[in-house]
Amino acid sequence: MNEKLWEQIEMDTLTSRLLAIGNLQNNPMGVSIQSFGQTMAYTVKSIPGPAFNVIRGLCGEDELLLDEIIDFYEKNIFLLASKLHRVIIPNHY
Repeated sequence: MNEKLWEQIEMDTLTSRLLAIGNLQNNPMGVSIQSFGQTMAYTVKSIPGPAFNVIRGLCGEDELLLDEIIDFYEKNIFLLASKLHRVIIPNHY
């Protein structure tokens, strides 16, 4: 299986799991998901680790959207923009 397909499968799985959690009454875990081009940004306020607070699929085309991605995280008051680089997982092309 090629790396691009594997990355998409992982993104689809994470999105599905977090949507299920986020759709619970009143979104008790504070799930937020946003797409930026091919890039997906995820936050779960009640789980402070990189497994669910991550950027997936960042590619060259979406680098111009990095300021918007940082704004998403600042709006959700979870990650400091200065530490964002620790959770970026780029797409493999």
